[in-house]
Amino acid sequence: MPEITVAITSHNLQAYISQCLDELLNQTFQNFDILIYDDCSTDRTREILARYGSEYPEKIHIILGKTPLGSPALSRNAILDSNQIDGRYLVFLDGDDTLQPNF
Repeated sequence: MPEITVAITSHNLQAYISQCLDELLNQTFQNFDILIYDDCSTDRTREILARYGSEYPEKIHIILGKTPLGSPALSRNAILDSNQIDGRYLVFLDGDDTLQPNF
């Protein structure tokens, strides 16, 4: 079980989501998993998420929304209701956040 689940909301973030995920994957602390809720992106975000999910299947888990929720708060609630949080602690990020290596 990971110590931390990092929950990320995304919607049409093709320009930012790779940087966010790369910065997370290169953290000095590695005992975490990543749970991403994508709120029906219409750009290349889902394609990018699929690539990361297949490259890091043990670390990155993706929930693809079927109906647009329209707000990060509702996307966070969907993550909380997903029963996929494995970490002892939970941290919420948005898919366009940037992080220092020792976050």
